[in-house]
Amino acid sequence: MIKRHVFFWACFWAAVFFQFPCDGEAYSFLFALPMPTKSHFTTNVVLAEELVRRGHKVTVLSPYPKEIPIFQEIIIDINIFNDTPEERNLADHGGMNAFQYSYRRWNNMLEKLDRALATREVQELMMSDSHYDVVLADLSFFQTCLLALGSRFNASVIDLSATAPSTFTASLTGNPFPFSTMISTLLPLSSKMSFWGRLQNTLLCSWNLIGEYLYQVPRQDALMRRHLCQPPCEHLPPLRKLLTNVSLVLVNTHFSMNRARPMAPNMIEVGGFHLKPPKPLPTSLQRFMDEANHGVIYFYLGSMVDDETLGARRFQSIITALGRLKQRVVFNWKESTSFKPAANVLVHPWAPQQDILGHRNCVLLVTHGGQRSLIEVTWAGVPVLCIPVFSEQFQNVRFYEESGIGKRLDLELLTCDTLVNSINTIIDTPSFATKAKELARRVRDRPMPPLETAIFWIEYVARHGGAHHLKPSSVYMSYHEYLLLDVIFSAILVPLISLLAWKFTHDRKLTVDLPFVQKLVKKVWQEFRVKLHL
Repeated sequence: MIKRHVFFWACFWAAVFFQFPCDGEAYSFLFALPMPTKSHFTTNVVLAEELVRRGHKVTVLSPYPKEIPIFQEIIIDINIFNDTPEERNLADHGGMNAFQYSYRRWNNMLEKLDRALATREVQELMMSDSHYDVVLADLSFFQTCLLALGSRFNASVIDLSATAPSTFTASLTGNPFPFSTMISTLLPLSSKMSFWGRLQNTLLCSWNLIGEYLYQVPRQDALMRRHLCQPPCEHLPPLRKLLTNVSLVLVNTHFSMNRARPMAPNMIEVGGFHLKPPKPLPTSLQRFMDEANHGVIYFYLGSMVDDETLGARRFQSIITALGRLKQRVVFNWKESTSFKPAANVLVHPWAPQQDILGHRNCVLLVTHGGQRSLIEVTWAGVPVLCIPVFSEQFQNVRFYEESGIGKRLDLELLTCDTLVNSINTIIDTPSFATKAKELARRVRDRPMPPLETAIFWIEYVARHGGAHHLKPSSVYMSYHEYLLLDVIFSAILVPLISLLAWKFTHDRKLTVDLPFVQKLVKKVWQEFRVKLHL
């Protein structure tokens, strides 16, 4: 009895000891995730849970309550975000070009953010006397006004970027983003762009960058002042100034699956940090996959797509096509009485995608091509059929094609026959599976697990009071300074003045004191060289 008692207390104190960070410091973190983007939430909440396990205090603001939370929750009513049919109509997305889609997405996200910030929960948070060392938010996803939380609580700010860095994300960190090599996430361009590709990319990246600063930022600033400027935070600096306060950006990418790019020290790739070892599947699902003699196809087009938004014709084409396959299909779809699945199809809402992809019998993923699916399927080494709908999905499907692990099927071309033929082509061609396995080995080959990397840098920012030494000086430069427009203008203007002065005196043959003009030009040139330290 005594031994059992001693063993209990030994285990208890060991658990307490290992619960706290090894450096003996526990910090307080606020995850500001107020938007109805469930895939972003389920990814980022992994960081919150890991920080709690390491002994830190964590508060999460979101519209998604956990069944058994291990952190403090501030829950926003998700019903305030109900989309209109027009907002969820995929046909509208398909008919828009990238410029129109950007503009529509700006306005849609502003409207949702306005609803979120007006809630009682956010207002009470702003007026609370809570203390936070670091605020983590999805700033790059049109939520820059949440920088006010960092100012309110005198906390460092970390951006959790769910997709590949955009022009705006790069500007937050002072990171280079040359339009000649860095492709907009909205364009399905090859990594080796043609002239027309570079022209299209330059126009769209410029549009997005100008739109962010001249359209988005002023409206985000207005939202900030409308909802987040109550006492004791009524004197917030302009949002343009707060943009320089971002300490770090954690990007949910990796160069092996999102192409190599220049990275400043304050931008860290942590793609795959949410991944965990495969867990046992639910009994019925486990049996369904274990007994699949021809393999299993996992079909999921994301939480934004259902039979209503997809359209009756396309949805029926999918149902018919899946029934014609010899493989078994796990169909991640909401339960409905509007269709009866074939014998080889198992309808499973919110199926555990990562665990399914890790099953030995999974032979193909049919996906819309979101960033989370990109990470999970490349990690698992499974071929892909991508049906892109919007956003970064078009860029991701280009990567699937270039790396040889998948094919693209446009939504406009989706019929029963095209879907069956595309699936059979990938499964019957061994090179797709071979290259998927090769890519998985590259994705997994890292000096430390991505979750460890993410947690290290979050704690690093907390330990070093914001770690502002990571930021390059370009963060604080205006665009005319960063692009050397003032230097280029001066370099052109001075010789031009000299040439015009010479031409004026030579052609007009005026009685001008030429030595005086020459001395004046020489003096201007000398002052110009001094300022440039030439």
